[in-house]
Amino acid sequence: NDYHFIVPIMTAVMIGKWMADFSGVAPFYEAIMEIKKLPYLRLAPRVHPPLNLFTTGQVASSPVVCVPLVITIPELARILKEHDHHAFPVI
Repeated sequence: NDYHFIVPIMTAVMIGKWMADFSGVAPFYEAIMEIKKLPYLRLAPRVHPPLNLFTTGQVASSPVVCVPLVITIPELARILKEHDHHAFPVI
């Protein structure tokens, strides 16, 4: 019986969201988290330089070190200490 209210409500919600996005003001909950100095991930991470221009072969070093699915902490620590690494991509 109340289905005729759905379209106006959805329209109002969408227009409100578009206006909030257009204004550039941070969402309320993000502002509260910033005031309380709580860590959170922003919507779009800052990437310098644009990494989508590189292939894995251009940035990866060799030989490739594979970590087994099941590994003990001492084994993992040994692998990390033995190899000069900057990141471990999951491919």
